[in-house]
Amino acid sequence: MEQESKRKQERPRRAPRVPGSAPGTLSVPADALEPVITALAYGPDDFAEGEIARPSEIRPLLESWPCVWVNVEGLGNEAVLRELGDIFGLHRLTLAGVVTTEQRPKVAPYESYLFVVERMPLITGGPG
Repeated sequence: MEQESKRKQERPRRAPRVPGSAPGTLSVPADALEPVITALAYGPDDFAEGEIARPSEIRPLLESWPCVWVNVEGLGNEAVLRELGDIFGLHRLTLAGVVTTEQRPKVAPYESYLFVVERMPLITGGPG
């Protein structure tokens, strides 16, 4: 019994929601860092990679390359996140999920994509 209550206390709490806000409301954490966007575009014979200054720079990559990987580190600019959502056709619930960093791992199917939430593995300590 004691072990069960201890386990419940160790679970991370969900991010607080603003009372009365609609589902899918984008609430960027106040302490979030400004986004740094990098892209890797590649095909069978070549690749291009680099930092992206504005989300609008992603569209030409999507039109020119068969595969484009976009990495965004930092969630501190709602306008940038919304523009990325528009570029990739992300549902508003997906965007809300992106900024909710304390949620459980999950897979949510949408019409044209899968939204996957995972935890980054963290290696601590050395060998042996």
